[in-house]
Amino acid sequence: MCTKFNYTILDKDENIVETGTVDFRNRMSWSGITLRNGERFILRPSYADTFNIADGTIMNFKFSLDRKALTNYWITKHTVLGSSIWRGGSPSEVSGASIGTSADETAGYTGTIMNYSSDPFIITYCEFSF
Repeated sequence: MCTKFNYTILDKDENIVETGTVDFRNRMSWSGITLRNGERFILRPSYADTFNIADGTIMNFKFSLDRKALTNYWITKHTVLGSSIWRGGSPSEVSGASIGTSADETAGYTGTIMNYSSDPFIITYCEFSF
C-alpha cells in the first residue's frame, strides 16, 4: 500500500491554492489539510499523476474530517479519452466516508474531496488503497 501521497488544492476558479506531500507513516506530525468553501482536494500517488489500476482491481478511497460538513467526494477515472467523475459525486453532510469499488477498466484514478460547507474543515486522514 502506498503511504506517501501528493495532493493539490484548487479553488472554485481552478487556481492552485496549495500543493504538497503527505506521508502517512509520519501521521503523528501531520496536522491535516484545511479546505475552505469551494476548494477541492485531489489525492494522487507521490510517484505519478494517477493511481494506475488494472481492470477488476478493488480500490478504496476513504477520509476523515475534523467535523461534520457538507462535502462532495469522488473517484475520478483518467483515460486517453479524458477524465470524468467515476464513483461518488453527490454532496452530503459527513465527517468521513469511504468509496469501495472495482476498476471497470485499466486506467488512472484519483480521489477528490470538495468543501460545500460555508466554513473551513480539516481533512484529518485520507487514504487511497488498492
